[in-house]
Amino acid sequence: MRKRISILIASIAVFCIGVGGLLRDALGEEAVFQVKVVKADFTGWENVCVEVRTANGTLVTAGRTNLEGDVFFNLPVGGPYNLRAGNARTTASVPSVPSPALVGVVLMPTLVNYGFKGLFPPYAGPPKTFNSGSTIPLKWQYTDPLGNPIDSPTANPEVVVKSPNGVSIGAVSPGFSTYQYDPLTKTWQFNWSTKGLSAGIYQIYIKSRETGQEDGPFPILLR
Repeated sequence: MRKRISILIASIAVFCIGVGGLLRDALGEEAVFQVKVVKADFTGWENVCVEVRTANGTLVTAGRTNLEGDVFFNLPVGGPYNLRAGNARTTASVPSVPSPALVGVVLMPTLVNYGFKGLFPPYAGPPKTFNSGSTIPLKWQYTDPLGNPIDSPTANPEVVVKSPNGVSIGAVSPGFSTYQYDPLTKTWQFNWSTKGLSAGIYQIYIKSRETGQEDGPFPILLR
């Protein structure tokens, strides 16, 4: 027998980190589990990754929302399940009720920005200089409102670089290093290649494509 529950999440996100296999209970009884992700004006937000995890954090399944901000899962009756859309989270259970109608709604807070402490060494602003043509490791953590580092694997960061004349230029990393996340230290790293760049002060911004925030500028002086 299948039932239906709807969960309303006020959140935004654009990055899906993975999909796990569907778990089933001993009886095999399932319910149609609906998750809605909405903007502040309660219109649906499409292409949002929603994760469903068990109470101990095991990924059950994940999917992206449709044009109306909805995504549907077939889940075993029971729970509780932990839901995540971006850095918005809630907990809900799938009830065993003989009805396909809407049986419950949970409203979550609107997605908020991460805290940001700045770039870590070896970065340092002027008067420290870096050689043009070198590769500069850019490292940072996202934090909670108290400044404590938090898990941010879905932050989906982007390094934005502005030249000495204020023009945005592409941030390039050597080889296939791209953006690296260390879950043990909760630290992001991007190895910025300055090959071919002239001397001067460049401005670095760290943007999260999950929350839309942009932190910076962090000046770097090339010689």
